[in-house]
Amino acid sequence: MRRSFCGSIAWAGVAVAALVAVAIGCGAQLKSPRAEAGAIAAERERQREFALTEWMRRQTRVEAVAARVRVANTELCDGDVRPYLGMSIGSSADFDAELRPVAARVLGADAKPRILRLSPGQPAEQVGLQLGDAIVSVDGEPVSSTTQVLARVAAHREGAIRLGVEREGREEFVLVTPIAACNYGVVAVADDDVNAFADGEDIGINTGMIRFTESDDELAIVIGHEFAHNALGHRARRTTNSVLGAVLGGLLDVGAGILGVGTGGVFSKTGAGLMAGAFSKDFEREADYLGLYFASRAGYDVGVAPDFWRRIGIEHPSNVESKYLAMHPSTPERALSLEQVIAEIRAKREAGAPLEPTRPE
Repeated sequence: MRRSFCGSIAWAGVAVAALVAVAIGCGAQLKSPRAEAGAIAAERERQREFALTEWMRRQTRVEAVAARVRVANTELCDGDVRPYLGMSIGSSADFDAELRPVAARVLGADAKPRILRLSPGQPAEQVGLQLGDAIVSVDGEPVSSTTQVLARVAAHREGAIRLGVEREGREEFVLVTPIAACNYGVVAVADDDVNAFADGEDIGINTGMIRFTESDDELAIVIGHEFAHNALGHRARRTTNSVLGAVLGGLLDVGAGILGVGTGGVFSKTGAGLMAGAFSKDFEREADYLGLYFASRAGYDVGVAPDFWRRIGIEHPSNVESKYLAMHPSTPERALSLEQVIAEIRAKREAGAPLEPTRPE
């Protein structure tokens, strides 16, 4: 018999009542305190302030270490060098809308492009520029946004840059002379994974890695490694290998098609993937090697590198084993190889030889 519409409603009501009864029966057992909506909103803003302050601290640390590595290694950056001031600027427009009130309270960010970070010992700090200074002109040209400041600085050719700076309601002019540095940007990335990456132009350091590095020496080793990937053109080489693999696999797809077998491009896709990772371990070994030179030339203690990789092995045991399809060498191999690199660097220093990586004949 077909159930009537009213009957269906009645059954639905019974089901809802049963669910409510179950929910009540499994409800809270204690009278726990409840915060008021206004207090929760205020606490939310406080936590946003904490988060922004901590992110700025991490980004400042990364930029400060990277600055020394960039400036000390222009000879090793394969000609990819640009003028460098050692400061980061931003305005409220550079933050997401919900963070702008927080950025205003924590950083003093407003509509004007202001100095948000300074790297110690670099040109901007040396001439007395300060956090919170607003940049209002570059070489006599008015600027009103971060983009305009960066464009004017990039267009500057030789000698000192004349910056119009507004500080505490007063405007003054400051001359700052750029220095040469590797043209690699660096940014802290909100990711708990203990990892870092290079894209051929810039590098990113996950916050998980920033927390994991116990000293700036260890952080410099990570940054040097990623800079080395860029300097050695590993991203472009992987792309070339992938294209070659896709072409060779595509020939197999065509051959299979002639025989009446449809592959759906599987050989092309497989070939691209296999060739992209064909030399991955060698690329990592090269970056480990050159990366220690990057860090050492910047004055960091690279002697901590082997124990750093041993700690990686402790925290991530899967990296201890050498796996055939792994993209990186095992942590035991890396620790022992880096000990050899450290010995090589120390021998060159003691002999007064140029601190440059050894290249094949």
